[in-house]
Amino acid sequence: MSSAVALPFAIMQKAWAGVLTSIACQFRFSTRTVDLCKTSFIRLRISRNRRKIVEQLTQKKPFVQQRSKFTAEALKCLMNPICDYHTHPQGHDVRPYTIGLLRPWVEGCRAKGIRSIAFTDHDRYLAGVDFGVLDSLREQYPDVEILAGIELDNDPASSAAGLRWVEANWDRLDFVLGSVHYFAGETEMLDRTGKVDQFEARGLSNAFEQYVQELEKIISRGHIDCLAHLDLVKIHGLLPQDYDPAKFFLPILQLAKKAGLAIEASTAGWRKPVAEQYPEVSILKAAVELKIPITTASDAHSYVQVAENYDQLAEVLGAAGVIKPVTFSMHKWK
Repeated sequence: MSSAVALPFAIMQKAWAGVLTSIACQFRFSTRTVDLCKTSFIRLRISRNRRKIVEQLTQKKPFVQQRSKFTAEALKCLMNPICDYHTHPQGHDVRPYTIGLLRPWVEGCRAKGIRSIAFTDHDRYLAGVDFGVLDSLREQYPDVEILAGIELDNDPASSAAGLRWVEANWDRLDFVLGSVHYFAGETEMLDRTGKVDQFEARGLSNAFEQYVQELEKIISRGHIDCLAHLDLVKIHGLLPQDYDPAKFFLPILQLAKKAGLAIEASTAGWRKPVAEQYPEVSILKAAVELKIPITTASDAHSYVQVAENYDQLAEVLGAAGVIKPVTFSMHKWK
């Protein structure tokens, strides 16, 4: 190639090399720029995601509170009594069971959300109990569990016959309450409203001791499932000096535990001079510690008293640590 031609060609080659180098540099720069942008975008997106996660984590506290609130509500639902296992459709006289007599009691359960009721008339009125009527009532109200029951107390005139009746009808009964209404040697009930003469005659300490002795007899006699209004002896609001409810009734609770008995938490005391539930809350706490089953009751003598003051009772149960009151069927709690 002549020098005249070679020189311009060399100049053009260098020029094209410069252009290509420039393009390559720009391409590398652009690629790097794109990469950097992509990397920055990813980091930005990750950063935003982290912030979002952190924000979500900070929201866990209200969620936990809501969950705690829900748990408290759930526990409250569990504590809310769903059974009334102390009722007296016959009141204080023999009134034979009929659908008409018992229907308002079951309707009252429906209205108040009570899913299980035991009819537990006093054994002195056992002539009025009709198992056939109870069967018919169950057919009409399948949504309410209806238990055949009786309250077997220490009435000197009727309890012996009541015990024989319970023994004969044990398989037809679902639930038997055991209770004390009489001091030994007395023919009048100790819980008559406004009548404190039996307490005055004995002195409060002796009266309470004698009451516990009668409870011991009831437990040893057997054929009961649950102790009713355990500390009924306080009904008049009169208490011995230095009285400690839980300590005083602990031996009875231990006997009940050994015998496989439940005790009831009853609203009836709020209708009496003592103006508190049976039993006192420290007794309920002791029962919980001993793992004694606890039922709920109104001791209603009229259908309008079914589940009376159960909202108030639920608070007491909560304070005592009762999570779920038990229900019964065929003498077994569930």
